[in-house]
Amino acid sequence: GAATGGAPGPQPGSIAPVYTVVSALTFVFCVALVFVSNLPLLAGCAVFVTALVQGLQHGSPRAFFRPLARFWLLFVAVGIFHLFFTYGKRLEWLPGATHEGLAAAAVQWLRLWTWLQTAAILRAVKFDLVFFRAMRSLFPARRETALAGLLALELFPDAIDSARARAFGRWGMLARNPVKWARTALADTAGHVGDMVSRKTAEDGVHGKPANDV
Repeated sequence: GAATGGAPGPQPGSIAPVYTVVSALTFVFCVALVFVSNLPLLAGCAVFVTALVQGLQHGSPRAFFRPLARFWLLFVAVGIFHLFFTYGKRLEWLPGATHEGLAAAAVQWLRLWTWLQTAAILRAVKFDLVFFRAMRSLFPARRETALAGLLALELFPDAIDSARARAFGRWGMLARNPVKWARTALADTAGHVGDMVSRKTAEDGVHGKPANDV
């Protein structure tokens, strides 16, 4: 139709400036957590981010428990590593663990919880689009490489869920032949990841999509 003289509407695939700003600030916040070891400060960050996510999700219990439901094994591994492999004063109520290990585990648990909760904020502000646009600007000749990295980030949680389900479904093989169990789990996971990437690229039409349409 003819131009009306008004301000142009948003272009397809455009990203609101506020999304770019929030994405950048959230990303910097996540990186900064690596350098914070103060337990009360980390606890405050965890409470703040959790409350913010609950506000975005309208008080969703599913959003609250999603990090534990999907990554409980990671929390367990972090706890075991720090509790039982950190030198210090022994805990009387938990043989083999130390006070220093408990403090270190708590720090890592809070970091991990905050990072996983932050994922909901990043999804809300379309961080994947912001990130890919930034990578495309920085590496204009490496579009396929940047796209592969983006797919890896997007598919990582599903790959972890699949690997966990497949590995835990073969306890008998683990008991009889641990080496065969590890090889089979890795092969199945690699095949599953390949299938996910193929389906994703087919759904999005990645290879036939012009660069300015991403």
